[in-house]
Amino acid sequence: MTARRAKVLTSVGAMLMAASVLVGCSAKTSPTSPAPEAEAPLTVTIEGADDVAGLDARTIIDSLDSTPIADRPTDFTAQVRPDALVITDDSGETELPMPDDQVYVAIAPYEQQTHDCYFHAPVNCVGEQSDTDFDVTVTDSDTGDEYVDQSIRTFDNGFIGMWLPRGVTAEVVIEKDGRTATGTVSTVNDDDATCITTMQLS
Repeated sequence: MTARRAKVLTSVGAMLMAASVLVGCSAKTSPTSPAPEAEAPLTVTIEGADDVAGLDARTIIDSLDSTPIADRPTDFTAQVRPDALVITDDSGETELPMPDDQVYVAIAPYEQQTHDCYFHAPVNCVGEQSDTDFDVTVTDSDTGDEYVDQSIRTFDNGFIGMWLPRGVTAEVVIEKDGRTATGTVSTVNDDDATCITTMQLS
């Protein structure tokens, strides 16, 4: 880490502590869901690599995925893995640990066109269904517990982003206008996919 980045990290961390800002967090909600009453939502603008200093993986991922494509940073890339968020810029590669109990999974439902993806890249990945409302359910394959059951609007990049419990396999059903896409996601292993682009509406 450069001396400049270390200084920024310290400054941003101090500001966040002073403001007592909390991130909305729940195993059964997505970044587009209302935050729990006990917590206030955090809005962070990330325009460049220095803006991520002092922020945790969840805050960065939520902010990048919800940022309009035209406003996304161009001086670094980010890759979401089950165990870490990997940030790469001119100074090198930095890994930020993911939450102990949750994994971020991004799903891009499609009708006609998709792309190959395995680890989600919130700065670069673009799906077909931008700013579109879907009915989404995510159900534990073993227990039947529902982690998500709500209407979710895709981000400008065409993805639905969800924080799911770590260590589960779940069935996903996505519906729009009488058309349905289904699939299975896993958060069991550190090499499980975090970018799902194979769910076609039919």
